[in-house]
Amino acid sequence: MAIKEVRKYKCPDSTMLDGADVIQTLYVEDELIFQGYNIIMFPVTFKTIFLAKITAARNVLKDMVVVDGQKEETEEVTEMMKECMAYFQIMKPVITFTFPNKPALWDKFGFNDYENSRRSQGRMVQFMEMLVSTTEEYKVELIAKGYTQLKIDKGAALAEAIRQEQTEQEHAKKDRPYETQERIIIMNACWDVMVYVTSAAKAVFYGNFAKLHQYILPEGSSYEQHTYKSPIAGGGNANVLMQVFKASDEITLEAAGADLMYGLMETVDGVVAVGIVVPAGVSKTVTAADLGDVTQCSFLNVSNKTVSDGSYKVVV
Repeated sequence: MAIKEVRKYKCPDSTMLDGADVIQTLYVEDELIFQGYNIIMFPVTFKTIFLAKITAARNVLKDMVVVDGQKEETEEVTEMMKECMAYFQIMKPVITFTFPNKPALWDKFGFNDYENSRRSQGRMVQFMEMLVSTTEEYKVELIAKGYTQLKIDKGAALAEAIRQEQTEQEHAKKDRPYETQERIIIMNACWDVMVYVTSAAKAVFYGNFAKLHQYILPEGSSYEQHTYKSPIAGGGNANVLMQVFKASDEITLEAAGADLMYGLMETVDGVVAVGIVVPAGVSKTVTAADLGDVTQCSFLNVSNKTVSDGSYKVVV
């Protein structure tokens, strides 16, 4: 089962992004100081990567745009239903005139299904398809009683149109969760880099209170704890987060579906060879020092040494 992505920050997206812009600008000004602290943690490409994360987050599809698209699709289906209902009500007298005293035949045209169908988009699609099918079956009799081919064709066009509108609306509903998940992933990626810089700044500018005050996260943005979780395939390796850790920082590690190994690494793609093993279904709370050298490593990675797919969860 896919794990739902959640925001790692609690302020509005715009506030988070404005804060990221400020931190990125400060970082560019202080780049040499950060690199003097640790060139591996802050390579020459870091400022470009940071800016790219911000740009991607600003360009991501806004949730409100998706909602507006879904609302538009719903309104179009509603209008199409009204047209279908009007078509049937106008056709109804012709049916009873063409086939007098034949209620069983009237029901083939949908007389007994209309009331339920007018309350449901899906049922209206089925109703119109049935109406068109029966009309085609008895069109010779209907035309003989004055119902024209042009009107028959209009019914078929309406049936096709409402079916198409219904399909597009369902696609719009299904697209929203996907777009929302993609949006959160991209936003979280920007947040992660900002947290990485502000966390490192505590060490880079240790004792420089004026500088430390500049490198703070946007007001009201941070949760007391952050949860990171995702699937990890058998034999896979993943970076959970990047952060400057203190030796005493407590971290809760969990594993599901497979035994997992966690450890602090010097690189984002480092494969954990020595670390803390967490069996499937188990939760362990450890310190950052238990996971590796906090003075050299800032990437918390996880490796799945088994052939079974699993998932990790880390609470920091």
